[in-house]
Amino acid sequence: MAPPAGRLSLPPAKKWSPRSASLTSRIKEAAVNFVPASCGLRGLVGQWWRFPIPDPQAMIRDACRTGSSGDCPPEAGNRAATFVSDLGLNRENRMEPTHGVFGRARLICGLLATLVAGCITGPEDAEPVVGLITKTEDNPFFVAMREGAVERARELGVELRAFAGRFDGDTDAQVRAIESLLAADATGILITPSDPAALLDAVGRARRTGVLVIALDTPFDPPGAVDGTFATDNFRAGELIGMWARASMGISAADARIATLDGAGTQVTVEVLRNQGFLNGFGIDIKDPDRMYDEDDPRIAGSAATMGTEEGGRAAMERLMRDDPGINVVYAINEPAAAGAYGALRGMGVDDDVLVVTIDGGCEGVRGVAAGEIGATAMQYPVRMASLGVEAVVEYARTGRTPGNTPGLDFHDTDVALVTDEPVPGAPSIRTEQGLSECWG
Repeated sequence: MAPPAGRLSLPPAKKWSPRSASLTSRIKEAAVNFVPASCGLRGLVGQWWRFPIPDPQAMIRDACRTGSSGDCPPEAGNRAATFVSDLGLNRENRMEPTHGVFGRARLICGLLATLVAGCITGPEDAEPVVGLITKTEDNPFFVAMREGAVERARELGVELRAFAGRFDGDTDAQVRAIESLLAADATGILITPSDPAALLDAVGRARRTGVLVIALDTPFDPPGAVDGTFATDNFRAGELIGMWARASMGISAADARIATLDGAGTQVTVEVLRNQGFLNGFGIDIKDPDRMYDEDDPRIAGSAATMGTEEGGRAAMERLMRDDPGINVVYAINEPAAAGAYGALRGMGVDDDVLVVTIDGGCEGVRGVAAGEIGATAMQYPVRMASLGVEAVVEYARTGRTPGNTPGLDFHDTDVALVTDEPVPGAPSIRTEQGLSECWG
C-alpha cells in the first residue's frame, strides 16, 4: 500500500504478515486513526511552536495490536524507535518545527504512521529468517550446533541461514555475515563471536534495526551488548576439570607442572572463563578472574595459543615440552586441541606421564576419555544452545519478548557435565558410557 501523498516512503517492513484479513483491517484502521490523534492540533495545548513526541515504540506497538494481542511483529515498534533515535529524538524531547507550519513534526508523524502501516506489508506466506553465525564450519562443536539449529528451524517452520568464519578469529567474515542477514531482513541472529569486542559495532547496528541478537557459547562483554546468551557456564566447566585434575594427582598436585593450551590467547571471554575456571579449580590463585596470564604460581610452566584446532594443539604442546620437559598436567580449551596435544605427547613417548583435561563433550572426545587418552572432559550441549536460540527468535517475532537468564547469572545456562571413568570426591561426574549416550558429533 503506497503511503498517502506528503508522507515519507520507507523501505518495506519485515516480512511477517498478520494471521487474518480482519486483523489487517484493524491495523489499517489503527494507522489511519493514529495520525489525527498524534499529529493533530489538539495535542499542542496552545503552544503551536512546540510538539510533544511520545514513546514511538510503545505507540506503534499499541496501534498494531488494536483488537488482537500478539499478532503484530515487534519489529514495527523497533523500527520506529530506531528512525526517531537517528533523528536525535526521544520520549523526553520536544520538536521545533522547521520550514512551514509543523514541518518537522508532520514529517515524524507521517513516518510513524507509515511504519504502522508497514505492519501489514509483505507476502502472506513469508516466514521469519533466522541467521546462525559460527566461528568455523568444520569444528565438530559448530557442526553439531548448525545441525541442531537446522532441525529446530525446520520443526518451527522458519528459514535458517548459516554462516561461518574460515578460522577461529575470522571477525571480518562474521561482520560480513551480519550485514548479509540485515540485507535479508532477518528477524534474529544467533552468533558464536570469534572476538566479541571487535563485533560490538556490527551487533549494535543490527539491534538498532530491531533484529534480535543472541550469543551462543561465547558471551559478550558486557552481556547487555546482545539481547540474550545461551551458553555453558564456562567458568564452572573449567573449574570441574581443574578440581578433578587436582584430586586425581593427590599430594603431587603441589609440585605440578601445568601447561594451558588456549584458543587465540587474546583474552576472548570464553577463553578467559575456561582458563581461569581450570586454574581456580586446581587451586591456583588466579588474581583477576577476568584476565589470563596474570598468575604468579610457579606451577604454571607455560601457555600457548592453539586456535582451537588439532594442528594448533600439537604444535603448542611440542613447543611447551621443549621449553619444559617436566610438564605433567595439560589443560586444553577444547577437544580438538586436546587431541593434538595427546598426539604430540605420544610421539614423544611421554603420554603415560601427562594428565590431559579439556572441555567439549563431543563423541570423539568422550571416546578419548574411555581410551585413557584424556583424563576428563566437561560436556557442553551445543544442540541445546542452538535449539533454544531458534525458539527465542520465533518467540520474539510472535510476541516481542526476549529470552531471560538463569537466576543469579547474566546468561541462560545450558548445563555442563564432567565426564570421566575415574570419579573423585567433590567433583560430580558421569561415566563415559552415559557420556556416549549424550554426546554430539
